[in-house]
Amino acid sequence: MKIFKKIVYANSECRISRYKLFGITIIKKVKENKQQNQSTKKIFFLRLPVLQVIKNEVGIKVKLFGIQVFKNKKNNNIVKYYVLGIKIFSKKLFISHISIDDILEFKQFEKPLVSIIIPVYNQYNYTIQCLQSILKSKDTTPFEIIIADDCSTDKTRTITKKVKNISVITSNKNLGYIKNCNNAAKHARGKYLYFLNNDTIVQHKWLEPLVSTFSLKNNVGVVGSKILNSDGSIQECGVLMYKDIFHNKLSNDSNNSRNNYLKKCDYVSGCSLITPKNLFNKIGGFDEKFSPAYCDDPDYCLAARNLGFDTYVQPKSKILHFGNISYSNTSNSLMKRNNILLREKWGSFFNSRINFAEYKETSDLTRNPTILIIDDLLPQFDKHAGGKTIFQYCQLLEKMGLNVKFCQFFNDNLEEPYYSLLSDMGIEIISRYEVKNWIEKNTKLLDYILLSRPQIAECFMIKSIKARGIKVLYYGHDLHHLRMQREKKFNPNFSDEEIEKMKTLEETIISLSDEAFYPSFVEKDYIQKNFGLNNVDVMIPYLYDVNKMPKHEPFNKSSGIIFVGSSHGPNLDGLKWFINEVLPLINKKLPDLTLYVVGSSQNDEVKAMESDNIKTLGFLSQEQLDELYSRVRLSIAPLRYGAGVKGKIIDSLYHGVPVITTSIGAEAILAPKEIVNIADTPQSFADALVTKYKTLSNDQINRLCKNFIKENYSFEKGEKILKRYIDLSPRNNYGDKK
Repeated sequence: MKIFKKIVYANSECRISRYKLFGITIIKKVKENKQQNQSTKKIFFLRLPVLQVIKNEVGIKVKLFGIQVFKNKKNNNIVKYYVLGIKIFSKKLFISHISIDDILEFKQFEKPLVSIIIPVYNQYNYTIQCLQSILKSKDTTPFEIIIADDCSTDKTRTITKKVKNISVITSNKNLGYIKNCNNAAKHARGKYLYFLNNDTIVQHKWLEPLVSTFSLKNNVGVVGSKILNSDGSIQECGVLMYKDIFHNKLSNDSNNSRNNYLKKCDYVSGCSLITPKNLFNKIGGFDEKFSPAYCDDPDYCLAARNLGFDTYVQPKSKILHFGNISYSNTSNSLMKRNNILLREKWGSFFNSRINFAEYKETSDLTRNPTILIIDDLLPQFDKHAGGKTIFQYCQLLEKMGLNVKFCQFFNDNLEEPYYSLLSDMGIEIISRYEVKNWIEKNTKLLDYILLSRPQIAECFMIKSIKARGIKVLYYGHDLHHLRMQREKKFNPNFSDEEIEKMKTLEETIISLSDEAFYPSFVEKDYIQKNFGLNNVDVMIPYLYDVNKMPKHEPFNKSSGIIFVGSSHGPNLDGLKWFINEVLPLINKKLPDLTLYVVGSSQNDEVKAMESDNIKTLGFLSQEQLDELYSRVRLSIAPLRYGAGVKGKIIDSLYHGVPVITTSIGAEAILAPKEIVNIADTPQSFADALVTKYKTLSNDQINRLCKNFIKENYSFEKGEKILKRYIDLSPRNNYGDKK
């Protein structure tokens, strides 16, 4: 007799768990998905509502039997706690303790890269708190600090007694915020001007990502930070100026994916704004018609835009902002006046904007097409071939102008450096828990979905996605069932039933997709012949910039051979075959030959192979791997089974290193025999390696490798293929994508 049972089901609205005792529901838990930045959890016992927890950006409410028993309410810098409606405790959230006695001393740089300009009018304690946070941030950017004192009457006049190695520019009369900033900028020595309000607290290494943005993207004119309230909630993360309103964040939740990737915006707040000094001078600084304050920052960003420069928000740079300390009595009238001036000055811009609409990522009339890539993990380009392929296509799609989103469907960990590399490319990382709901909410803005691997594709209802007008692309990496069949000849890891099940799955996914892609013509021909499907094409799995091909040392000065691969499956099998059966034959003629074994996950079996002539190096960074490739003479890929194009071979040729491999290893790689030799028996493999090792010619190898990569595995080649299936024309941004 079944005593206890748990039932879980979920849809786009909520997740429900039921616990049944003798068939009677005793507990039901309901977790509603976040909607409008609010989540709700409910617990029922014997159908009676017992507990309810509501969370949003304002705070937390807890209800017991329908009665509110607890409330946590956030308001500016204060958190208040209530029990049964009675306030029992409140807390003011100031972050840094100000010591009166401590001397603050900054490092002096002869040639500062950044001039940090802090405009002040009184508010001495806030200024000291801001300077303390800069010291504590441990940022290594060479900078100078300029205090722009606008005729303060408090202790600001004596700030150099407490703070050493800063410059203080004091005006003769009260200039107001904008003129004060412009005046201080004339004294700056840095390449970049960084305007920072004194009522801020900068976070750990906040300046470095602001500066790096200028090298990450082209035509960057202005960069701003993710700005937080003192309780950690979002105050601003890039502002979009719609025709009807300004919108300063895409989500109120600071951890929401929409607030955590580098993106263009219409303007960023002047409380944390960096711009090149030469551009600031060319524009003429902040427009003083907006003096004393407000709307100078959107005006400056629009002026930069008018000269062809973009504005970005870099969420890696975080600051806390207390807000409008100096203008609390006059802010409303100034804002109203200057908003009118701004719209009069930039009427053509505002006439080309749409009205505000939720989920829009630009205020423009048009948008670039959007593609969502769904894979198992973040693309680990330095650990395995599949990760490298997906990472390079993320790069290519972003370069082609698409708005790229990414979801790692089998993991929660935002592993570095992969997360930061994607977010710095401008790619939003969608949570696996939110992705299906995200697709539903963003249907009108989503044009393409690329599903990577059969294990991912089977988790999505492809027909339903296509019915929404979204084009579904599928990348299989290799034919999994074919690889499983080949592996079974050497290692009986798969049953015939498992292989047939995978074959059926792959055939179904391909037939349902708008277009399926595989690494070579071998898979394409196989699918057309065995499945009778024609919606399949080659998507080359590796993309390289031939202008950045590494240089190889002269072969007469290099030595050793390299094997790159993980310690499982066909790689481990091939390595063991080579060491046990091929290497002894080679050592008869090359007794001093060294084999370097490189791989991201070397197990104890591989490590036990270590000897005087076999070096098991484990995982190497890209820089370390480049260096090793530059001084070895040959690469080996002794694979006895597998499928698809083998990345280790293409990568070796990119580094100018010829390869000795098997027929399986060379499958679908049409390279000249001078750079790829094929041998399938221990003796023929050994003979080919020894002969090639002794007769290499730099000029011939370098030329052949470069031509092979350019013609077959370049970014240009990949772009040409994708343009057949992806329409890059702008979409309208104000209605249905159709």
